[in-house]
Amino acid sequence: METPMKTLFALAALTVALPGLAAAEEESKFKAYTGTLEFSFGFGGTATAEPDKGDSTEADLATTLSITPGLDKMLGTTVGIGLEYGFNWYKGEDVTVAGTTVEDKNRQLVMTPMGRVRMAFPVYDKITFDGMFGIGAALWTADKDAAKDTPTDSLRVGWALRFNFGGSYQFNPSVAAFGSLGYMTTTSFGDDVSLTYATIPLNVGLRGGF
Repeated sequence: METPMKTLFALAALTVALPGLAAAEEESKFKAYTGTLEFSFGFGGTATAEPDKGDSTEADLATTLSITPGLDKMLGTTVGIGLEYGFNWYKGEDVTVAGTTVEDKNRQLVMTPMGRVRMAFPVYDKITFDGMFGIGAALWTADKDAAKDTPTDSLRVGWALRFNFGGSYQFNPSVAAFGSLGYMTTTSFGDDVSLTYATIPLNVGLRGGF
């Protein structure tokens, strides 16, 4: 009788321990932080100038190029809060005036440090639905094509906002690839005029947990 009783006790102890072991294994897969490297291509962009006095004007932007590294502190398996620093290069579309093509030769760098909230909900197997919202400051560097003593010939400051929705594929517990479509806008102030760039970016990148 002693051996069967020992076997029963061992089975009972294993039954009690299994959920804890599974939870520990799941917890070991959870990464407290995730870092991202994102590349964006902004389409359908517009540049708007709103002077303190007078009518606003609008022009088209060429495709915007952006690189955004970021870091999130995960509050659970689906929600994280973090910081990012965007490097965005804006350029105006070439325009023809009275038969002469005016070319915007150089891209203007706008840097956007932001705070953000990111969410990822499982959809199927290793695929998740992702959403992100960020808001923060904007530093507009001088536009090399701007004429002297015009609003964009020197550093401007302002704010920026962006959001996007898309999905990701988890290669393993640490690495995922993601893609999304969203909206990005940044406004700067000074020289009696507000300048705004707005684009619809396609974002792709990699995310790593640690």
